[in-house]
Amino acid sequence: MENGKITLQERVENNKALSLTVKIVTLLASLGALVLAVLQLFKVWDGAISYALILLSLEMLLQAFTLWHRSRGIAITNLVAAAITLGCSVAVIIIRAVSG
Repeated sequence: MENGKITLQERVENNKALSLTVKIVTLLASLGALVLAVLQLFKVWDGAISYALILLSLEMLLQAFTLWHRSRGIAITNLVAAAITLGCSVAVIIIRAVSG
């Protein structure tokens, strides 16, 4: 609390609904990526891994959001890794859609 005002960081950390929502979305993204990876591994769906990477990118973005005020360096690393992974995954999906 600075000069009697609540900072944005304190608002985000104290917002239980937002924290719970981020945790649930992170869990669902992780489980979805796991299911898609298994589908790819057992050759049930050939392109599943591209969608799994998109979900992993979402998870990294959410981790960056939660870490932003605690460890900015790690958060920025997560953001960069998520952007690269997301870009590559979307490019692969577009190339597959165009070529076949």
